[in-house]
Amino acid sequence: EFNWDSVIILGPYSNIEKIEKEKNIDLSNVSNSIEMLDNINLIVFLKHGKAVKYSEISRNVADFNDYQEIIKKK
Repeated sequence: EFNWDSVIILGPYSNIEKIEKEKNIDLSNVSNSIEMLDNINLIVFLKHGKAVKYSEISRNVADFNDYQEIIKKK
């Protein structure tokens, strides 16, 4: 259990710094390993535009192919 209000899914080779600027969010506590890996997606949970938790998901399980849209919690 943790508090979050939106989620963003980052695909392989996502540029964390670029996404932060484009989406006006803080991903400073997210591993930038996604920028060099092609076998995982990151599901990042946000609270007030700041990453609070993230999970690596193998592309064998689900492949979002650089989705990068912020989805609000409903």
